[in-house]
Amino acid sequence: MNEMEVRKFRIGVEKELWKLFYNTVHRVNILDYDENQIAAWAPDDLDINIAIQKFREIDPFVVIKEGKIIGYVDIQPDGYIDHFYCHHEYQGQGVGSTLFAVLEKEAR
Repeated sequence: MNEMEVRKFRIGVEKELWKLFYNTVHRVNILDYDENQIAAWAPDDLDINIAIQKFREIDPFVVIKEGKIIGYVDIQPDGYIDHFYCHHEYQGQGVGSTLFAVLEKEAR
């Protein structure tokens, strides 16, 4: 079994993070929010440059398995967590626990 790797965000993965975010919102979070909320949260027509800038600003940690980003999380200097997302195909496989452990370590 290939282990998960955790590292800091690197320039160039923003489109992969957007795809993960978009698909998680549209395939997982749709269970808890209505279609209008989902469309506002992760619109189909979002300018990718807005997403790129956002990911660079939050500077997240990413979880990688088999060369694929399967989750990411950020924690800001004031302790605010803006993003905490697990790839829709990797739900229930320990990605969230891995992300939470990163948060705990970073917060200390």
